[in-house]
Amino acid sequence: MLQRCRHFSRLMPRGRRDLSRLALARTPPFALERYFAEHEFSCKISACSSDTEAISLNDVLALMDAETRRLWDEQSLGYTEVKGHPAMLALLAEAYGLEPHCFQEVAPQEGILLAYAALLEPGDGVVCTAPGYQSFHTCAEQAGGAVTFWQCRVDESGARFDVDDLVKACDATPNLKVVSVNFPHNPTGALPSTEEWERIVAICEARGAYLFADEIYRGLGPRTLESAATAYDKGISLGGLSKSMGMPGVRIGWLATRDVRFLRRVAELRDYTTICSSAPSQILAVAALQNRDHLWQRANAYVDAGRRAVEAVLARHEDVLSWGPAAGPIGWVRLRRGSASQYAEALVRSDDGIMLLPSTVFGAGDGHVRVGFGRDASPAYMAAWAATLDNATHPATRLLREG
Repeated sequence: MLQRCRHFSRLMPRGRRDLSRLALARTPPFALERYFAEHEFSCKISACSSDTEAISLNDVLALMDAETRRLWDEQSLGYTEVKGHPAMLALLAEAYGLEPHCFQEVAPQEGILLAYAALLEPGDGVVCTAPGYQSFHTCAEQAGGAVTFWQCRVDESGARFDVDDLVKACDATPNLKVVSVNFPHNPTGALPSTEEWERIVAICEARGAYLFADEIYRGLGPRTLESAATAYDKGISLGGLSKSMGMPGVRIGWLATRDVRFLRRVAELRDYTTICSSAPSQILAVAALQNRDHLWQRANAYVDAGRRAVEAVLARHEDVLSWGPAAGPIGWVRLRRGSASQYAEALVRSDDGIMLLPSTVFGAGDGHVRVGFGRDASPAYMAAWAATLDNATHPATRLLREG
C-alpha cells in the first residue's frame, strides 16, 4: 500500500503537489480576520476598516456604456474563462501598458496563495515587509519559504521603510527567491519615495529575486509608484477592485507580470481553487476599469476627508496619541501609554461600540491601533471617537491616561 501511495504521488499533477505544500489544515488562525469576525458586524462603528466607501450596484450600472450594458444584460450564469474576461484583460493591458497575456484574474486573497505556491520550493528565501497582512508571510511559510522580515521603522514623524534595512535583510536571507512588499502599506500607511522605490527594484534585479508587490491600495495617496510588473521583468503586481475602487464585494483581482511562465503555473494551480470567477462580477469589473479614473477620484475624495478628520482628532489629543503622514485609507496611531489591545477591547465593548484594530493582530507589539478613514461616514466616526477621548471618565480613555 505504501509503495502504491508513493507511486500515486509521482502521478499527481504538479499543481496539486504545489498546493499540498501549503498545508492549509495546519495554517495558524488569521488573527486580523478572527478579530473582525468577532467584532465587525456587532460593533456600532467600524473605525478601522481598510476599504473605501463601497459603490452601489445601481451606480456601477449607471457607469456602463452601451456595449458593457449589453454584456451585463445578456450575461449567462455559466462558467467563465480561467484567464479572465477578454474585455477586462484588454482594459488592464491599457491601464498598465502591457499585453493582455500579462494578466491572470484571481480573487485578491487567492492571488497571494497561488503566487507563493507557483514561485517557491522548500527552503527558498523570502523577504517580506512587516508588520503586514498576515497571509502575505504565512502563505509564503506554508509554501515552504523561509521568511525574513523587513521591519517598518515608526517614530514621531510617522512610519517608513529604510531601504538600507532591505539590503541587510536580503543579505541575511539564504537562497533569496522573492522580495514581497506592500505599498501603500497596510497597516502603517507608509509609502516610499519614487527614488526609494527605484532602489527596491534595483536591489531585486541585482539579486535575481522576484519582486512581489501587493498594490491593492495603489492609486490612493499623494503619489502613485510605478507598478512592479512594468518596473522589472521579474516584477509581479497584485491588484484588485476592493480598496481603490470601492468594490470589495465583487471579489475580483489580478496578478500582472511579464513572466508568462509564472502566470501559466498560477492558471494551473487555480484549477484546484476557484477555477474561474463569478460571471456577473467580471462584467462589473469591466465597468469599473472603464471608469477607473472616476472611481479613483471618488475613493481619494473620501480618503482625503477622512484623513483631515483623523488629523483633527489627534491634534486635540496629542498628549495621549500620535501619528505621522499616511498614504491610503489607513493610519497607524501610537498610544503614548497603555496597552493597544486593552484599549481597543474597552472601546469596542463600551456603549459607543467603536472598533479600532490593535497592533497585536499584526504581531507588531501592543502600542498602536489601526484607524481606517476611507468611508463616507469616516468624519462622523472620527467625531464619535473624539467624543470618547474628550470624556476623561470613559473606560477606554482612562486606560490611555492612566496607562
